[in-house]
Amino acid sequence: MGKENEAQDLDESVENEVPDVAVSARAWAVLSYISFLCFVPLLTQREDDFVLEHARQGLMLFVTSLLLIVVGFTSGLGHLLMHFGNIFVVLFSVMGIYYALMGSRWTMPLLGRPALALKEAQNS
Repeated sequence: MGKENEAQDLDESVENEVPDVAVSARAWAVLSYISFLCFVPLLTQREDDFVLEHARQGLMLFVTSLLLIVVGFTSGLGHLLMHFGNIFVVLFSVMGIYYALMGSRWTMPLLGRPALALKEAQNS
């Protein structure tokens, strides 16, 4: 039963695949999940909502990785936290790349909501 609930939660976080998403848009979205390169689509693809959604989430991952580095250097236990946190950053990056290649809009666990708040802040 637990696996069914997890699969259902994952399905709810992924919107339907958008088959008309251009290959170039998918490539820009993939670039969003590669560390500081998230700024390239954020600055150059402002008219493409699909790319911007992925770029905002990539930005959240980049900021998280920077915060993990700061925490890692400030305390002894923070070093361990940094390593475990970076595992999740890499995992979410790989998942984001997968969904970008599939042409799917995906809300990342934990960091997806702050990315949506960033979108609302840009629109106001």
